[in-house]
Amino acid sequence: MQLQSTQLPLRPADRARPRVLPAVAGCALALVVLALQGCQDRPLAERLVCAYDEAAVAAYAADDFAGLSKVAGEAEQDKVRARVARKSRAGVRLEARLDRVEVTAVSRPGPDELIVDATERWRYHDRPVRPGLSPSPEIEAVVRLTYDFIRRDGGWRVQQVRAASTDYQGHRPASAHLGEPVAR
Repeated sequence: MQLQSTQLPLRPADRARPRVLPAVAGCALALVVLALQGCQDRPLAERLVCAYDEAAVAAYAADDFAGLSKVAGEAEQDKVRARVARKSRAGVRLEARLDRVEVTAVSRPGPDELIVDATERWRYHDRPVRPGLSPSPEIEAVVRLTYDFIRRDGGWRVQQVRAASTDYQGHRPASAHLGEPVAR
């Protein structure tokens, strides 16, 4: 005796149609998880970028590297020290003010790694260390940066900062005309 099926036979069009719904749902779920992770990491990323910027400003303005040693790895500290030394040899100090930071992207390649893209608006000028000399003209720049952070020994440190672009509003530094990177 043959049992009769209550299921209707598939039409040829139904047989040819791939079953993509589970794959699409899986991809959508993965994107939601990634987006939520980025949202959770954004406040951390903003704090880390601002802490680094504050420490860099102090280093450039007054040879104060105490804060930088807490937020930056050795290679990044060495880069800032070299730029500060170059400014000192020229007889100037960089005085900078950060007007705005906007974290535009956050990714986490690993549990102890954070990559942050930020757009920052800076105003800065060189102040001569000898009394009586005038500071250089103020420069306003919007800089797009990528920060690579690593967590070690319970704290986050900048391993590298890369400038993707710098847009000057008004006066440009002489080094920008020569193609030399501008010290931040």
